[in-house]
Amino acid sequence: MASALSDDLLSGRYINSEEQSRTFAEAAREWRTSQHDAKDSSVKQYDDLLRTYVLPRWGNVRLYKIDESSINQWIVDLREGQAPFAFRGKKHRPKKSPTNKYLNQIVNVTFGGVMRYSTRREWIRRNPLDNIHLSRHDPERESAQKVFLTEEEVERLADAACHLPSQGTYNTDRRDVVSAAIIRFSAYTGARPGETFALRVGDIDVEHKRVTISKTMPQDKHGNWKKEEGPTKTGKIRKVPLPGFLIAELLPLMKGHDPDDYLFRAGRGGGRMDPRNWRNRVFNKAKQAAGMDDMEGLRPYSLRHTYASLAIKEGCDVKNLSEAMGHSAVSMTLNNYVGLWPDRLDEVARNLDAAREKAVQEISNEQQ
Repeated sequence: MASALSDDLLSGRYINSEEQSRTFAEAAREWRTSQHDAKDSSVKQYDDLLRTYVLPRWGNVRLYKIDESSINQWIVDLREGQAPFAFRGKKHRPKKSPTNKYLNQIVNVTFGGVMRYSTRREWIRRNPLDNIHLSRHDPERESAQKVFLTEEEVERLADAACHLPSQGTYNTDRRDVVSAAIIRFSAYTGARPGETFALRVGDIDVEHKRVTISKTMPQDKHGNWKKEEGPTKTGKIRKVPLPGFLIAELLPLMKGHDPDDYLFRAGRGGGRMDPRNWRNRVFNKAKQAAGMDDMEGLRPYSLRHTYASLAIKEGCDVKNLSEAMGHSAVSMTLNNYVGLWPDRLDEVARNLDAAREKAVQEISNEQQ
């Protein structure tokens, strides 16, 4: 025993028994206080998931007793809706089968954050979560959610939105040019809906044909849009090129307005538009008027996917597309849209063939 203890001390594997006996809840409290650079929305999600899913199962468990087998069983219980939970009210009971993305947030991000922190602090020798791999992606679900419109379909949808007022009760001659511009802007810049509705007039650089996307209207966990604005999803500011026709469409919306005024303003009062109201009152009705009601999954966010498909079709590479869309990493762009890039291996082979033939010909000419 003494020899084993000496070996552990010399190798750095020794961990004080008092440290190992910490409960998960104690470790979680210290981990939470260490999240100094986390966004408010992330902190709230950590707290919610700790309270509702993680602490009910692991709160009183000693760190050294958490092993791979018990974690795997917990994941199975989460999937089947059998894991302990602490939700407030019956309407917030957990779903029977959480999505892969939500399961990843519970296990890898929140529970895993505590376990990784505990490993770094050397409260446990190794992290039992290391060999457990959960994908945050659900290919079947994500594929069903992605709708890619053609240029013609974007125009049909925008025109339908523009002419909605003339089809209303009063049959007026008014045109909803703002909604038409929103649809075209979203489809040709890839901006997220929250980013689009948070734009100001001063964010449009007419001379250089760029839009600066620096903020967004965030959503809570129930999908409700918050009144306060925050940084973009990744916290990055990006400048996205604007096609010339879009500049021409935005200029009338900018004329006579201060840089701090909203670019896409409500008809009454000129204030910020509510994305949910716009979706229900304009987008869904325009979809029906344009004959696209049978497109399953078509929603405002589909216009962001549309931008990706149109940009790729016109030759945009993955790095530039990732920057334009504000993804946190190029791998995310590839995961979402890899199937849209054409298979150009035959073209590559032909080019290699031509390049070699040219090189061989040049050598032959030099030898003559």
